[in-house]
Amino acid sequence: MIVVGLLLMLIAVAIAVAIALAKGGTATTLELFGFSLSGLTPIVLFLIGAAAMLLLLLGLSLLRRSARKQRERRQQLQAVRTEREDSVRQLEEENAQLQQQLQRQQDQSRESRAGATAERVRDPRENDNDPPRR
Repeated sequence: MIVVGLLLMLIAVAIAVAIALAKGGTATTLELFGFSLSGLTPIVLFLIGAAAMLLLLLGLSLLRRSARKQRERRQQLQAVRTEREDSVRQLEEENAQLQQQLQRQQDQSRESRAGATAERVRDPRENDNDPPRR
């Protein structure tokens, strides 16, 4: 769209320059891009100039619309990136919490196994009323 807009603007400027360089009078010859139009009256030249201005405005409109779409696309992409980064950060925090919780559970499990093993390994000569030796 940008290329089309620029092309329309260039054509409009070329037409306007050709009209400005045309010699006045009752009948005028207009030469543009190797084409020659002869016998043009002032009203026809005015209409050609108006058409050139419409082409210029259409080209500007296409440029603005294209720039707006690109800006919206960049904003959407930035929003997606920010959302993804937030999601990754949240998942990393959750992962760290789960690792800490797992480490605590493993530590508790080791402590309880060590305590249970210590109680099972008793000297058979000990009395149940005596405190266990360690």
